[in-house]
Amino acid sequence: MAAADAGRAIAGEAPYVTTTSRLELRPLLAAAALALFDDREAAARLIGSPLSPAWPQRDLFGILPLRRDGPYGVWVMVERETGEVVGDVGFKPPPDEGDSSVVPDRRGLGYGAEAARALSELARVRR
Repeated sequence: MAAADAGRAIAGEAPYVTTTSRLELRPLLAAAALALFDDREAAARLIGSPLSPAWPQRDLFGILPLRRDGPYGVWVMVERETGEVVGDVGFKPPPDEGDSSVVPDRRGLGYGAEAARALSELARVRR
């Protein structure tokens, strides 16, 4: 992750994006999270990318009520090559327990690990 990305995130500019070689990680803001329940088109507009037909996975709905802003929250994974949301990743505050979910047709590509590393770096810089 570029230091400038981390600096913007810490400064609270919204929405901020953290990039890796293959992904953009965008915080799942409250309005988009709420729209996921009944209006996928609105959620896609608020996120700024089309949603994979397989996203979100069922597990995300269980943690959305716990969603927080900042590096400790839910982030969407946007595949840079296609611009499509292909998963989500997030952390709880220390002890930094994290989890990710990737749509079935993108599993095995290492996206979950790549996203987790980027958020770990963001959390490290924020401390």
